[in-house]
Amino acid sequence: MCLRRSTRIAEADFHATRARAISERLSHKYTTAKATLLQGEIAWMKSNLGDALRHAEESRKLHHELADSHGLALSLIYSGLFELERGDIEAARRFLTRALELGGSTGLGLYQANCLLFLGMCLEAEDNLEDAVAFYGESLQLSEGCGNREVASLAAISLAKIHLVLGDMEAVKEEIPIARNQAEKIGNNIALMFAFAGEAWLARLTNNPRVLQSCLQKLRLLGDARTGINLRVPERIYELAQTSLRKLPPEKGRPNALAAAEVIESLGADQLASRLRSDAASH
Repeated sequence: MCLRRSTRIAEADFHATRARAISERLSHKYTTAKATLLQGEIAWMKSNLGDALRHAEESRKLHHELADSHGLALSLIYSGLFELERGDIEAARRFLTRALELGGSTGLGLYQANCLLFLGMCLEAEDNLEDAVAFYGESLQLSEGCGNREVASLAAISLAKIHLVLGDMEAVKEEIPIARNQAEKIGNNIALMFAFAGEAWLARLTNNPRVLQSCLQKLRLLGDARTGINLRVPERIYELAQTSLRKLPPEKGRPNALAAAEVIESLGADQLASRLRSDAASH
């Protein structure tokens, strides 16, 4: 898991595969289920969504056979994330709702914050930003309360990106440091990538070239193709900028999108940046 967080994906994949093989040889279903779900998460980070969903399904079956509701809930939560990444929002919501039902009145413990975070992402994908903010806020509160720094970082950056889209820079200035600090404490380079992307966008909007160049340099290092990770950071920034164009009046949406285009271009996605500039010009 530490290797996965650090974006050392090839090593993480090797050890997860090895752990699963050993567990299967020993007929140890519980650790097989855990290793299989980790394989799914690694496949997702490599943008292999078909493999991610297959591993999640295998993990769900194993936890069901073990009558392990806690493990089953986590498998359902990540199945929801993978379906969301594939673009099937309804399938994602079904998995996440099933996970919440397993938790019942007592909740899902550490996993409750994960589930709320991904439900917020479903709402965001449907352009329901107001309700998404509520879910992200609750996820952040829960994760900070139980010491789940990984989810706290992702929830904070999720809040920051919506506030970036809506032009609320004061909120963004508070949320991005939370996201970055939580990610740095546990060495979660995945969350750091998103935090630096948001910080770079904010720096461009507020005309802070020193912070902009620092963030872009760190983003390039974290997104080095040799890590094997592919979290589509330029594409995600483009999608957020498109939302900003839809949600804000032209005098606010256009500068927001043009700042995002500069960040996208700096990350090497020239065609995507050009398309965004064209979209902003016609807005």
